[in-house]
Amino acid sequence: MSRKWLTGSIALSKLVAVITERNGKNGMVKGLFIPFDLNYLTVKEKAVYLNLRVGIADEPDQHGQIAMITQSVDSAIYKVASDEKKEELKKLPILGNLKDWSVSSSNSDAAAQEIGETDDLPF
Repeated sequence: MSRKWLTGSIALSKLVAVITERNGKNGMVKGLFIPFDLNYLTVKEKAVYLNLRVGIADEPDQHGQIAMITQSVDSAIYKVASDEKKEELKKLPILGNLKDWSVSSSNSDAAAQEIGETDDLPF
């Protein structure tokens, strides 16, 4: 089975969160406090889960990104929500984007490459 590998990152600070510093064993430790309930996180078997939705585009955008990651909620939460709450849930944050590095685009490669005035063109 072949796989398509996408890379990206998730901006955890777009969740309801507080960046804080606390005393640790070896001094101050900077971290991110993310409340479970305010972010619709699910705790199962000693693990904490954040529901996501990934939208994949047919073509990469101007930054070479092929997909967008948004926060979502468990369908059980959405089903019992009031109409007002459902509208709020539809506005959950975009957490990141993904690039497909398994294929190369000559356009994005050429755009990323810098050449001097006297250099030959790379194409």
